[in-house]
Order: sequence, then C-alpha cells, then structure tokens
Amino acid sequence: MKALRFLLPLLPLASSFSHPGLLVAESDLTRLRGKLSAQLDPWQACWNKLVSTSPANVPYTAQAVSSVDRDNEANADLLWQDAAAAFALALRWKVEGNTSYADAAADILTSWGKKLTSIGTNDDQYLIAGLQGHQLANAGELLRDYTPFRENGLDTFRTIMVDVFLAKNIYFLEHREGSEHNVKHFFANWELAQNGTGNGAINNAITNIMEEPGTGNSLGQGQEAGRDQGHSALDFALLGIIGQQAWNQGEDLFTYNNSRILLRAEYFARYNLGYDVPFEPYTNGIVSYSEIGSGSRGNVR
Repeated sequence: MKALRFLLPLLPLASSFSHPGLLVAESDLTRLRGKLSAQLDPWQACWNKLVSTSPANVPYTAQAVSSVDRDNEANADLLWQDAAAAFALALRWKVEGNTSYADAAADILTSWGKKLTSIGTNDDQYLIAGLQGHQLANAGELLRDYTPFRENGLDTFRTIMVDVFLAKNIYFLEHREGSEHNVKHFFANWELAQNGTGNGAINNAITNIMEEPGTGNSLGQGQEAGRDQGHSALDFALLGIIGQQAWNQGEDLFTYNNSRILLRAEYFARYNLGYDVPFEPYTNGIVSYSEIGSGSRGNVR
C-alpha cells in the first residue's frame, strides 16, 4: 500500500525511491543554499531562527532509553526532543557542510538504534510510531549518504525503524488492534495516502466542504475542527507532510479530489486568523461536535 511506501526510505528494497526524498529533496537543498547565500528573506530569517535553537547546535547529547511511553510525559519527551534535534542537525549539515552537525545527528540515531525496544502498550504507541517514526526517518534520510553513518550506524538505526516503528505502523494499518472495532475513530488514518484504488481516506480527515462567507469559495472542515485548534493544527501539519513526501516521490496528493488538503488549509487559516467559518456537526463513535472548537485558536503549535 502506498501509505507504507513513505515509511521505507532506509530499506534496501526501496531501490526505486528518490533520495533524499521525504520532506526535503535535493532541489529543496539547492534552492535553500541559494537563498541563504543571497541573504534573502524570509528564508534567511527562518534559517536564523532554526539555528538559534539549542537542538540545532552542537554539542548535543542523545537521551536514548530502552522504552518510551506517552503515559510518562517526561520519558516521551526524550524521544520527541532527540527526533527534532536529529533532523535539525542533519539539515544543517546538508546546507552548511559542517560535519560536526552530521556527527551529532548520527550519534542520536545510532544511540536510539542501540537502546530502544518499546514505544508503549496502549493505543498511544501508534501515535509514537507515526509521529516520531516519520521524524526519525526524515533525519535518517538526510544522513544516508554521510559515509561515517552509512558505514557505522545506518544498519543499527534501520533495525529499530523496521522492528519497532514500521512494525507498529503495519500492525495498525492492517486493522489488527482490538480497539479498532470503532472504525469511525480510526478511519482517517487507514491508508490515508492511498489514491485511486485506495479507500480515499483523505476524505475522512477532511470531512466536509463548506462555503466561505462572502466569497462562496470552498473551505475544507477537518475531522477535529470541533475538538480544538491545537489538534486541528497538528492534523493540517501532518497532511502537509504526507502531501510533500508524496510530491517528492512523484505523487501529487495536494490536488487530490479537487485539492482537498489545500481546502483544509484555507478553512484552518481563516478561522485561526480571527474570521468566522461555517461548521457542519460531526459525530463518530467517540465524540460529537456541534460547533467549532475554539481552544488554542490563533496559537502557534
């Protein structure tokens, strides 16, 4: 299934995969280097913000442990922080060429590869498998052509990506989890990136197409729009990641079904910039929303 295709960039069987080809393609790196060389904004300002953060700088000490559980927030933070740091450091190496950043990123991935065996026991384990799994995969994708990592670390890292993260994603996507009897709760995640022969689950993540007040333009109401805007922001960010990773492999999900992902972006942006939006009541087997959720409205996540 195509949804899994974008979880496999580090596996030997993915010989047809374009590298680097997840969130960042070689053309992106070339374009960014050019913008930074010319000191053009907003690229320069955004880059300055990234490199001013501690996770994007060396020295950085990996915080790897053998087991991570979202029920223990302090424990789960270790993986969240290291995954973000590994990507930022790998990106700095790709853009700036300083191998100290590559070494630090490689140490993070290798350290977790040597220690991590478990990512939880309840349904939240699948959140870790997807959220932190794709972040780690993106860092590894950028480092795959760094010779020290390729020769001494990639195999170790690949093992946890397959045995820990990918295994959980496959188990979830094959609908084997007992709690998945509640299909309306999980359906937006199943085969989300399938196009054509799939079940069109992007339609489940963006449940309704509404009309923008005053213009008549289409807006896409997200599945969690009635919950709060923090989760709505995360949903939109993840749809963007899925769309961009697909794009870098030659699959255009942004225009799928009349640009449904982009209609979702319009809806989210309008409401969080302070404007009213229409709302269609939404119910699944867990929750029922009669109005849009205003929690975290306008916040940056």
